[in-house]
Amino acid sequence: MMDALQSLEEDVQRAFRSGDAGHLDVLGYGEISSVLGLDTGGKRYACKRLPTMSEQQAAAYEDCLERYLHALSSAGIHPLESTLHTFPADGGFAPWCVQPRLREEELLPVYLGNCDEDEAAAVISPLVQSIAHAVTPELGLDSQVSNWACVDGRLVYLDITTPLMREDGKELLDTSMFIASLPWLLRKPVQRFLLKEILDTYYRPRGALLDAAANLHKERLGYLLPTFLEEANAHVTPLRAEEVERFYRQDAVMWSALQTTRRVDRFWQLRVRKRAYPFLLPGRIVR
Repeated sequence: MMDALQSLEEDVQRAFRSGDAGHLDVLGYGEISSVLGLDTGGKRYACKRLPTMSEQQAAAYEDCLERYLHALSSAGIHPLESTLHTFPADGGFAPWCVQPRLREEELLPVYLGNCDEDEAAAVISPLVQSIAHAVTPELGLDSQVSNWACVDGRLVYLDITTPLMREDGKELLDTSMFIASLPWLLRKPVQRFLLKEILDTYYRPRGALLDAAANLHKERLGYLLPTFLEEANAHVTPLRAEEVERFYRQDAVMWSALQTTRRVDRFWQLRVRKRAYPFLLPGRIVR
């Protein structure tokens, strides 16, 4: 495993230098990191590379991740089995989170898309309950439907690499991770004026449920929204379909603007400054 992961790190470094990820098996793109496929030892894995950080930051991140996994389990959330490996990279250290690669039909958007109405309701109900009961001012969830799977009839949470935990209102995770992929000039303003408001959503049951509901539109599951809202509104101040649609559109605009700034920054770093750009970017996203 370690040799294969080290080889994957070298392939990623090559993509950073060239801006071409065609040789990588990219399973998904996130705001902070990308998920890559890796087959080794007769097994298949999904590997998420975190931004390069200092040795001290890497140690702090590992501790924060362990605490988050424990907190999730204590709150009734079942995180997918995950291991963390860290390699020297580009003058720092690159943490890799490795999980078993699930079958496509186990990923919740696909699973729900294959369900009839009653089957979908039987999954949505425990999903909503899990989110509503787990999220507190101290424990957050990025609860979008795309961050879950249904494995052997049990809901499993996939996106554990952003440990959302607070003490006395302050993030335990180094917030520089959230803005690492932004162009340098935008990092301080976003961290100072926008980041807390964005993250607050994940620490409020209503906000987390609103985010999950909006993600149904992105995953082409909007027809399940009435079922989701009926369940969600039993736990929080009622959400309306119009509010969900508005939230989804605002998120789409923000994501599109973010991707544009990243692409400009990648061009500047690769073509003008002749430097590696240490993030993988998706192509055009259809919503």
